[in-house]
Order: sequence, then C-alpha cells, then structure tokens
Amino acid sequence: MNASRLRTVVAGVLLLGAVGALVVLAWRDASGGREPLEVVSPTPASPSGSVVVHVVGEVVAPGVYTLSTGSHLFEAVAMAGGPTEGADTQAVNLAAVLVHGRQYRVPPKGEGPVGSPQPDGLVDINTATLEELDGLYGIGPKLARDIIAYREENGPFQRAEDLLLVPGIGPKTLAGFRDRVTVR
Repeated sequence: MNASRLRTVVAGVLLLGAVGALVVLAWRDASGGREPLEVVSPTPASPSGSVVVHVVGEVVAPGVYTLSTGSHLFEAVAMAGGPTEGADTQAVNLAAVLVHGRQYRVPPKGEGPVGSPQPDGLVDINTATLEELDGLYGIGPKLARDIIAYREENGPFQRAEDLLLVPGIGPKTLAGFRDRVTVR
C-alpha cells in the first residue's frame, strides 16, 4: 500500500471515530446526561478474566456489569450503587460467586428469601437455598452443596432433569423429588 493510500485509510478511520463519538455525545445530551446503555453481546463463555452479570431488583442502579472472574454478588451489588432502603439483603447470598451471563435479583423486604418455595409448593432449583435443597427427598447437605456449586460453576439449570449432571444424583434419586422441583 502506498503512502498516499495509507494516509487516506487512516484519515477515514479517524473521521468515522470522530463521527461515532459525536453521535454518542449527542445521544447522551438528549438522554438528560445519563450514561448511554452499554450493549453487551451474549457469549457462550466469559471473556478471559471477567464475568458479565445483570443486577436487578432493589439496587440503586440496576444494569449489566462486568467484574473479574471469581467476584462475589456483594461486589456486583456495590457496582450497582448498593442496595436500596427497601432491599432485603438477608434474602440473597451476597457471598455467592458470580456466574457469567446470569441475572441476580435483590428482592424487596417482605417478599421472603429468593428461592423460597413457590406458592405452588415447588422449589426452584436455580434459586433454592441449601436448606431448601436439603429438604428434598434423597438430598442431604452434601448433595445440596454439590447442586449449588454446580449451578454456580455452570449457570442455571434449564430443566429439572439437568440435575442428573450433578455427581451423586441418579435417575432414582431424581425420581424421589422430581414432582417437588421446578425451573423458573
């Protein structure tokens, strides 16, 4: 590529960048000075060294946040401006390790723990506490911890039968409590 053509290409790239910056600034001014929405493309695996999570519910600034791999829910809540006065932080496990691509909800006071049995009596295996899982037929404290560890490492279960992927849970064990669990 000759020098003249290279200068033309560089000038074009710089011009496109400047126009893009002006569009963002104009949109920001039109939106009342709020930060523009960050668009994050879904990816099957987390970018190296980071997790992207969606923090919603009773937090000051719900949104999508990027944190270091191994970060905990309390860090994501802090990035979201902290809990509101109406938040029930006792109802969520703030020490939970974040899972890439997952939504975390801080419930309002009075709603009860996230993962508590639903009105239909079913236990949501994606949000159930250790105690709730331990209450299922055939699941003791160790398997309950294994279920929680599996969903934290691999993301939410898509269907109850995915519990068969947890070491120690076989078809007979699942059959013992299958009618008492759900995935929401």
